[in-house]
Amino acid sequence: MDERIKPLSDIEEGREVRIVGVAAGKMLKSRLEGMGITTGQTLRVLKNRWGPLLVEAMGRKLAIGRGQAEKILVEELTSPLPKGETESIGPEGDKG
Repeated sequence: MDERIKPLSDIEEGREVRIVGVAAGKMLKSRLEGMGITTGQTLRVLKNRWGPLLVEAMGRKLAIGRGQAEKILVEELTSPLPKGETESIGPEGDKG
């Protein structure tokens, strides 16, 4: 496998990724597609410490179970935000 391709569960907080595939059966693929998690979709990892991952996709925040995240294959697009910096998202979803 290409060394740039990793499971979503291995991606650091603050990074932006593009989905390159899903290594799962029809049921999980269908469920993920319903959430907008499809090949070519761009995601930003907001939280990846313990429990489910929190990602932003198409302006929506989504929680993805760690087991599911291990099956979502991605390539990294950006570096993480510097330590101590966070991207604030206002009540209407505006960044600022």
